[in-house]
Amino acid sequence: METDKKENNPMFRFKIDIAKRKKEEGTEIFKGENLENHIPPDKHEKKLDYAIGRWRQALKMVLEIGSTPAFQEPQYQEQLDELKVALNLNLSMAYLKWDRAAEVLPDVVTCCGNVLALQPKNVKAFYRRAQAHEALEDLESAKKDLLEAKSLEPNDAAIKKSFERVEARIAKGE
Repeated sequence: METDKKENNPMFRFKIDIAKRKKEEGTEIFKGENLENHIPPDKHEKKLDYAIGRWRQALKMVLEIGSTPAFQEPQYQEQLDELKVALNLNLSMAYLKWDRAAEVLPDVVTCCGNVLALQPKNVKAFYRRAQAHEALEDLESAKKDLLEAKSLEPNDAAIKKSFERVEARIAKGE
């Protein structure tokens, strides 16, 4: 049962649990849950900054764990990839809502690209990357991503609306 030993590697479990805890803290902060446990009362209006910070910390940890030679085996990489997808999607969503969104739009594109490298049919990644491309005035890339999203979720109203808006902007020559 060599596989069982590897999956239960205490150092891997320890490190991955810390990364998961950071991810969960970021999610709680983002949702406004248990803020008193995570950030000072006078900083509650900056909860998005704190959520992004937790998710960035967690992603950094996951990337460090994944680069450790002892954890290159598939059973570790599957768990790490799962976390990479979730964290990159969380970050892309938060970046789009952030008051500094204009500064981090390229990061949204990168985060979504990271997700699509692991899950090539991830609708959220296509949709969020399209939003970033549109905001960056790269309408052709936005249209391409929205077409992909639309092919995966043909009945999604938000995707349809965004696609129509981008097509209209392209037709106007924007």
